[in-house]
Amino acid sequence: MRRLLALFVCALVCPPAAAAAAQTSFRSDLSGASLTAGVAPTDTAAVSAASSASQTNPDAPIPVVESKVPPAGRRLSSDDVLAIAAKLPKMRAVRAEYPGSYGGAYLKRQFHWQVSYFSKGGKKEIGQVSIDDLSGRVLEQWTGFQVAWTMARGYPGAFGRHVNALYVWLALCVLFLVPFVNFRRLHSMLHLDLLVLLSFSVSLAFFNHAHIYASVPLAYPPLLYLLARMLALSRRG
Repeated sequence: MRRLLALFVCALVCPPAAAAAAQTSFRSDLSGASLTAGVAPTDTAAVSAASSASQTNPDAPIPVVESKVPPAGRRLSSDDVLAIAAKLPKMRAVRAEYPGSYGGAYLKRQFHWQVSYFSKGGKKEIGQVSIDDLSGRVLEQWTGFQVAWTMARGYPGAFGRHVNALYVWLALCVLFLVPFVNFRRLHSMLHLDLLVLLSFSVSLAFFNHAHIYASVPLAYPPLLYLLARMLALSRRG
């Protein structure tokens, strides 16, 4: 009973805590790059401030004023990447939801560009696009909560690193299951409990591939099952 209660509480508490930590970290990076300060991307003061921030955080995006001339060492100009991002249906849709929104171009490391779209007045970042400088190919495009919450983008190794590799995770599931299997009573509730606990792996798999809208609902059936089991066990006690 106590073990089931502990698992249920951890499942409810841990994800929100991780989300809060991720959002705090990401907002700190944006603050250093002057992305959410409501400053227009063409403001030279913002560019200067972001350049200073990039010295302490090499991953911080550096704002670039709108220009047809590529920055030193780059093939594309800020106007080029803004034009590429503006053609994306996903960005056009989110901008239609926020009248008065505007975009800005930012330099990133490894010859990447970032185009960020902000709501009117720069109060909220509503869209983000990553573009390869050499090919002009769109690498990523995000809207909604996946703009601020980078941990929801399915980056490899963001959680657990190699533990989330399929061959490692399946092996761990087997090691978790086998010691508790009673081959004399294969139809016992214990085995069902174990399978339900392992079913959280399905939600995790969708989360690791950035399918958040599928991942979250898939976590509720096992949680409801655990709740029902705890209530049933409490009545017996």
